[in-house]
Amino acid sequence: MAEVRAKVAKQVVADAIKKIPSVVDVLNGIDNTISGPALVFQVNPGVAARAGFTPQEVELDTSVILQGEPAPTPVVVNDRAYTIRGAFSGADAGIAGRD
Repeated sequence: MAEVRAKVAKQVVADAIKKIPSVVDVLNGIDNTISGPALVFQVNPGVAARAGFTPQEVELDTSVILQGEPAPTPVVVNDRAYTIRGAFSGADAGIAGRD
């Protein structure tokens, strides 16, 4: 019963938001997530070890190079916190086309 009420409430709210002239899309961010491209890496532990890294370190370094690293302290503007990500430029990271 609670699920039915929740579903009806979601629809009522979505319908109300859709009536706002400047609204383009109404997505709840859970049911309608749009996933971006994904990369899957297979780290050879032996090769990583010979280079002085663990597979976990390779994963962390790759993630930071591709996605950036969130700053430990968010920037607060108008009482709202925003997480800032620092990232390498393409030239610094050795990635073609990321400048």
